[in-house]
Formats: sequence, structure tokens, C-alpha cells
Amino acid sequence: MRVTERNAASLPGGYFLFNFSVGTIFQLIKSTTKALAYKVFNTGLHPGMPYILQKRIQFINGLSSFLIGFMVFLAIAGYLETQSVGLSLTFLSYWVVPISVLTLNNLGRHRLSRFLFIPLTTLYFTIANTVTHLTFMEAGYAPGILNLYMFRHYSPAALMALLILLDHKRETRLFLFSSAFSIFFVATFFIGMQDLGVNLDYLKNNDFGIGLNEFFLWTSTVVIFFEVIFLILINTKFENTFIQQNAELAAQKEEITAINDQLHEQKDAIESQKDVLEKVHYNLMSSINYAQRIQAALLPRRELMKEALPNHFILFKPRDVVSGDFYWASERGHKFFWVCADCTGHGVPGAFMTVIGMNLLHQIIMEESVDDPSTILLRLNRRLEQALRHNETTEKKVADGMDISIVVVDQKEKCFQFAGAKRPLLFIPKGQDLTTIKGSRFAIGGGNSQGKIFETHTFNYTPGDRIYMFSDGFPDQYGGEKDRKFMIKTFRETICNIQNLDLENQERHLEKVLGGWQGNTHQTDDILVMGMELGIPLKEPDSFMANPQLNSLDFTPTVG
Repeated sequence: MRVTERNAASLPGGYFLFNFSVGTIFQLIKSTTKALAYKVFNTGLHPGMPYILQKRIQFINGLSSFLIGFMVFLAIAGYLETQSVGLSLTFLSYWVVPISVLTLNNLGRHRLSRFLFIPLTTLYFTIANTVTHLTFMEAGYAPGILNLYMFRHYSPAALMALLILLDHKRETRLFLFSSAFSIFFVATFFIGMQDLGVNLDYLKNNDFGIGLNEFFLWTSTVVIFFEVIFLILINTKFENTFIQQNAELAAQKEEITAINDQLHEQKDAIESQKDVLEKVHYNLMSSINYAQRIQAALLPRRELMKEALPNHFILFKPRDVVSGDFYWASERGHKFFWVCADCTGHGVPGAFMTVIGMNLLHQIIMEESVDDPSTILLRLNRRLEQALRHNETTEKKVADGMDISIVVVDQKEKCFQFAGAKRPLLFIPKGQDLTTIKGSRFAIGGGNSQGKIFETHTFNYTPGDRIYMFSDGFPDQYGGEKDRKFMIKTFRETICNIQNLDLENQERHLEKVLGGWQGNTHQTDDILVMGMELGIPLKEPDSFMANPQLNSLDFTPTVG
């Protein structure tokens, strides 16, 4: 009767029946055996292990497990044949070899387990052969009968050769081994028959081993057959894995080859683009270097300025090859004009502005004879905006311009005048403190000229007084431990601290201070610092004037 929850309670005595079917027991035994076999078969394996090493370890684990069972069979069969406990114990003692191999594999000593397996097994079969021989002789068997029994020991010993043979050309060597073993088995059997001088009928009818010899013969044959089948199945499994892996590797190889081809094509394209870019860069740098030579030719000649005005310095450090900062100097009558300008931008755009600025200054000061600094700035502002908006609509007006400071030194009256557009002047009378004269808050240009006012400041001087003009490049340079700007306050303090030096050494000191502050930081902007000591007459005043060829560069807009 089937027991359910409904009728279980009605059973006498409250017994509970557990209905285990044969199928359930079989499934339990099957799953347990499968789990145990899997654990033994994979003893010593771990992820990432080379495939061929996994194959060897699994093979020797499987062979060790088989030999344990085979020795149990030989122990039982030997005892039934001879009633010798010693012979059975000899067979069972072989368990030491496969168990040692499994233990070594589990400990990760895979190479040692393989090397010990073959010599230990060979030694064991030598001992087993001797014990079996003596046991059979004591039981009264003819010596030749040993050849019929000992073939059982050759099968596992010969199978151990596969540990080496399966590395390369597996199918061929497995076939050769199976064939050689079959021939060896048949030859051994018939040699035993010949030694006994009997045939199969005699084996069936003699007094010893009636039926049992035949059982051993066919049982061993079946065992050998299944051994070979077992090995073929194992090898087939690995071969299928090899084939799958080889197919995956081939697909990966094709993919890698395709990627390599694409990379080569991209490399060729990049190299072609590189050649084009290098050519463009070469042409561009050639043009920039040529522009630098033009800009240098337009600037007053430094070496001639040194001869005409010994007590002055100009620290000029463009950020790029060409500069957006420029200096300008000229002399007319008893007046000396000195200009420090910082155009919008730097590099090539700034350099174009310097050319326009130098040309307009030449027109206003030298051609139109304007002396007053504020008037010069007003005209410069108007002319620059007219030049930049020439033939342009209102929406396309260029908002570029410049910050500039102008000093006019009157050597006859012993005074100087200053006007600045967003740039100051530092004035240090001899033996006195520094005075900062601020410029106008308006810049030159910029697209809006309405309401701009520039003021002229006039000062008397005595010989030894010093004046300094500069762009914002030095104060705005980043550097120091905290990577911050140098700042205008620090710049003024630096100027005050070098008053004990002559002008030439002041330039060197400022370069040293700048280099120490900047360190490995990239130069932020063009740098221009100009210093002059007043009261020293000019020598050959016309020798350093700006290039007269500027007259040919006309930026005055056409009225029409």
C-alpha cells in the first residue's frame, strides 16, 4: 500500500513507512560513485594548469584507480585458486603504489608521482611474479601454467607506457601499443600451452583448475578488452578537447591576423599622415622662423642701443619663436622716445600686431612729430582701430589691441613724460623709494574707442634716477612651490632689491630670479622688462632707430 500524509496517521502504533524504490537506491549509488570517480579522476588538478599536464594527471589517476580494483580481483582469484593468503596479500600490497601516486598528485608533486609510478610498479610485478611462482609450485601446478596467469600482471605494466606515449602522435602509438600487447598476450598463452603439452580440452578436463582456468582466461581477456576501450575513450575525450581548442585557436589566429592586417593598414595610414604633418610642420616652422627674422629686423638693434645708451637693459623672452611683446626706441631733436608694448595674444597673431604697432608709432612720432605721450596713445588707438576694421562690417570688427607704456625723455629740460594704457611705470629717484605711476585703465584698440582718456605725467629727473617699464609676462608667470603667479607686488620688491647693481647686472639677476621661480613650468606669456638710468647723454642717437623700411608698410585706412 502506498503511504500518504492522509493515511500515514492511521497506521498502527504511529509507524512511518519510508518507501525507497530500487530506482532511488540505484540513482543514489550512481551519483555517489560518479562524484567519487570525478574526485579521484581530477585529484591534483587546478585552474590554469597546462592542458597536456591535466591529461597526464587524469590518466595516471584513472589508471591508479583501475589497478586498485584489479588487484582486488587478483587477490580474490588467487585465493580461490590456491587458498594462499600470502598470495592475496601480495596482490593487495600493490595498493601502496596507486595510493601514493594519488597522494602525490593531490599534494601537487605531479612530476614525482609519474617518475615513481613506473619503477615501483615494475618492482612490484617482479616480486609478485616470484611469490606467485612459488605459490603455484607449492600447489602442484606445472611451471608452464604460470604463463597463463602472469599475463594478468603484464597488462597494467604495459599500459603504464602510455604515460609517455600519449604526448605526441597519440592515435598511432595507441594503436601500435594495442596491437603489440594483443600479440604478446596470444604468444604468452600459446607458449604456456606448449610448455604444458596440453590443449584447451585438456585444460577443461584435468584435475586442477577445472572451469576456473577457463574463467581466468576469459575474464582476463574481457578485462584487457575493456582496458583498451577505456584508454581509447579517454584519448578520444582528450582528442575532442584538443580539436575544439585547436578550432578555437585557429579562429583566434584568424581574428588576430585580421586585426594585425588592420593595424598594419592603420600604421601605414598613420605613417603617411605623419609624413604629411611633418612636411606641414616643417613649412610652418620655416614660415615662423622667417617671420621671427622679419620681426627681429624691425626691432631696434640691441647691440647698437648698448653703444648709444650704455646704462639700460632690455629683458626680452618670447614665449614662442615670435613675440606679441615689442619694444620701440627713437630720438628726435633733444627728445628720446622709449616704448614698451604688450599686444593681444602671443606667437604669430601677436607678432602681426607688433608689426602694425611699430609702423603706427613710426608714423605718429617720426612723421607727424607728436611729442606728448597721451596724444601719441590717442592717435595710436584711433589708427589701430581704423586699420583693423578696414573694409570690415561692424559684426566683423577685430577686438585686438595692446597695452602700452610710453616715456619721452627731454634731455634739454631734464624731465620726462609718461603715459600708459593699462601699464604702469616704476620710478626710483636716486637714493629714494620706488614710486609706481599708474597708466590709464583703457587699452589701445579693443573695438571701443569712445570715452578713452590717457593722461600725461611729467617729472623732473637728476642723473642716476631709474625708470622701469614691463609687460605682464613676468608678474603673471606661474612657478614656485605652490605653482602660483609671481605677482606685481613681488616684482616691485625684486626691482627695489637690485638697486645696488648696475643695469647690466640687474638684467642678469632678473633672469636668474625668473628661472628659479619658473623651474620646469612652461612659460606662460611673452616677457619684456625695460630699465634705464636717466641723465646719460645719447651717443650716435640715430644709429639704433627702428628700421626705416617701416615707412613702406602703410596701415592708414583709405578714405573713399
